[in-house]
Amino acid sequence: MGPVIENDPAFFDQSHFRHILRVQRMRTERSKKPFLLLLIDISRLIETMQNIEIVDKVKTSLDLSLREIDIRGWYNHNNRTIGVLLTEIESINEASIDTIIHKIYDRFCEKLDPNWIKKIYISFHIFPETKQGLSAGEPFNINFYPDLVKKGLNKKLPLFIKNIFFDIVGSAIAFCFFHLFFLIIAVVIKATSAGPVFFRQERVGLNGKHFFFLNSEQ
Repeated sequence: MGPVIENDPAFFDQSHFRHILRVQRMRTERSKKPFLLLLIDISRLIETMQNIEIVDKVKTSLDLSLREIDIRGWYNHNNRTIGVLLTEIESINEASIDTIIHKIYDRFCEKLDPNWIKKIYISFHIFPETKQGLSAGEPFNINFYPDLVKKGLNKKLPLFIKNIFFDIVGSAIAFCFFHLFFLIIAVVIKATSAGPVFFRQERVGLNGKHFFFLNSEQ
């Protein structure tokens, strides 16, 4: 699956871990089967990139609390943040996440210096991201979508042209030609059903952003 660093065949370097994360994220967007990303920040624990012994001890303690199928590697090598991808989980909720994190901390307490543990911070992110639930505070984090960022930079001008000539101008022309037809439909809907002519629906758009649009009653 790619080269590794620090002589650990089960621990991926940043570029390959990010690639695996991107592939897994695209897969779960299609299957809707969630997975969990744990970020273990050890930047406060080590002061230089030469603290290999400390890193190895943290990685060894972490391995004892993970399954063989869990993927681990550097999420951010320079800032020393370890990433762990946990897939094939029956359910992802507060109880299951709490169990996973406590299991990791228990192993750390067994194997590491207590002063080290105080400087380790663990956060989590659930994919696919949703507006509600455990990831409600941050429904979309662009840092986890580097492929979309690169595509977006290359498509800014084409999207601008599309917005002007197709979305705005095209919609205005269509409205001029069909506004009487739309008015008749609205009158018929109002006359044959209760409630408003239009209702709001929430949808997920580009980059996982949520938006509302108006739709007519069916």
